[in-house]
Amino acid sequence: MLQIFQTLSGLALVAVLMILGWFVMWKMYLSKYEFVRELMGYKKDALKPKPKSRRTGPVKLNFF
Repeated sequence: MLQIFQTLSGLALVAVLMILGWFVMWKMYLSKYEFVRELMGYKKDALKPKPKSRRTGPVKLNFF
């Protein structure tokens, strides 16, 4: 009985660590790539669009 409990708790621990690792990788790295988002079934509209620049014209540099 003890061996069954140890085996199941070990498998549960591995599964939890894998899920936690996937979540961290998703938040930090994977969610930024459209290909991975499409594989996971996320729509393009789900992410916020990047804000537009406040600059309305070309930058003028007056060195001389």
